Amino acid sequence: MRIIQHLLLIAFIGFSQFVYATHNIAGEITYTHSGNLIVEFRVSTFTKLSSVPADRDSLHVCFGDGVCKWALRINGPDIDMDDIPDGEIVSASHKMSIYSTDHTYQSNGQYTVSMTDPNRNGGIMNILNSANTPFHLETTFNLDAAVPDNSPVMLEFPIDKGVVGEPFTHIPNAFDSDGDSLSFKEIIPLQDINTEISSYWYVDELMPGPNNQVFLDHEFGLFDWSAPQAEGAYTVAILVESYRNGVLMSSIIRDMQIDIYEAENFPPDCIINTPGVNENTAMMVSIGDTVRLEITASEVEGQLVDLTATSGLFSSFNQNAEFVVSSSGNTSTGHLEWIVDQEHVRDQPYMFVFKAKNNNPSSELAAFRKVRYLVSDMTTSIEQVEPETPSINVFPNPVGAGRLLHIQWESQFAPSSFTIFDQMGRIIRQGKLDNADQRLSTNGLLQGLFLLKIDHSENKSQVVPFLVK
Repeated sequence: MRIIQHLLLIAFIGFSQFVYATHNIAGEITYTHSGNLIVEFRVSTFTKLSSVPADRDSLHVCFGDGVCKWALRINGPDIDMDDIPDGEIVSASHKMSIYSTDHTYQSNGQYTVSMTDPNRNGGIMNILNSANTPFHLETTFNLDAAVPDNSPVMLEFPIDKGVVGEPFTHIPNAFDSDGDSLSFKEIIPLQDINTEISSYWYVDELMPGPNNQVFLDHEFGLFDWSAPQAEGAYTVAILVESYRNGVLMSSIIRDMQIDIYEAENFPPDCIINTPGVNENTAMMVSIGDTVRLEITASEVEGQLVDLTATSGLFSSFNQNAEFVVSSSGNTSTGHLEWIVDQEHVRDQPYMFVFKAKNNNPSSELAAFRKVRYLVSDMTTSIEQVEPETPSINVFPNPVGAGRLLHIQWESQFAPSSFTIFDQMGRIIRQGKLDNADQRLSTNGLLQGLFLLKIDHSENKSQVVPFLVK
């Protein structure tokens, strides 16, 4: 049966060029829990501006304990003057609606809050008969009246555009205000509670081949599609999991849409001009440091380009980061400044995502760049590393909890002693390193940042940060 559906879907690609019905495109459910048994929920949905007949001023939300109720839309202007906002225009063709409600549970436990709308957007390339397929969002969370917990929020919208045959990337930029660690994985979207869409194909299953590959980074959610093969709209679902001290706190399904165009247009250039920036790892900063970055976005085809930045550091603290953009012709330059403060200390890195988008009305293509920082709060004095200190290699980094940390350095400096500090400067573990190639167990180390200090026999010391995840 699935083979037959697959053949039908391939045939469908030949004539399905953005034939949309007027229904849901993307969305997710987030929550805020300040304690006790009361939880506030927000359902965010994205629709086409032309979806007037299917516009909803309220949605039916079920809380996972047998109780459901209607949530009213809370964002945008009240165009109809009916005391209910009409949503917010977020692009030339899309609108975002946010629906809010709260619920008082009777006891602690694990709950799944959900919303099901009869139809999703029509003409989806990787869902057969998508206009008649229910659009279902759900979030599962652990409720403990004594432990406040807020879900992560996605700072980038779940709608984006690409070009046939060209690489496509998207970063949701999830931020958890509680500092919990996040994990991402691609899943099949749902049409009801615990019910996957049976006629769904992952985007790289359509016209598969070596040039049509998808990679999702499990650590920060980068979705990388090597080369979309056909014009049309595609649905992707990403499960965002939040962990605290190794315990799963929540799972959010983000349902998103990618519009792929057959066009000569290309994404703008987006360049980080500041020297010494490493986009592949979290860079360490300390309290009192000032982080400054310059980012340039330019459009080689002469179009105007918008440059934006998202991060939890822009709005969640007393000492927020600032991002200022100036434009001249087809170039925009952004300046980021962040003064690192005590309130920013946490175990997980912060991420800045920079997005450059051209203003071509037919495609509005975008390019992303990311930078991550980990804030250190060391209070124990540790000797500075001198240039002649022996080179050392610590891997894997990050290392999984309970796994082995591999340490290598120059053999003439063995044996050595080691000390592991937590980010508060407290000594966690000490011992001897008898060989220049040795493994240390991370049993007993909780998730977070640690510093490994190695004292060599030649009165030289070296400090290496490592993360336990």
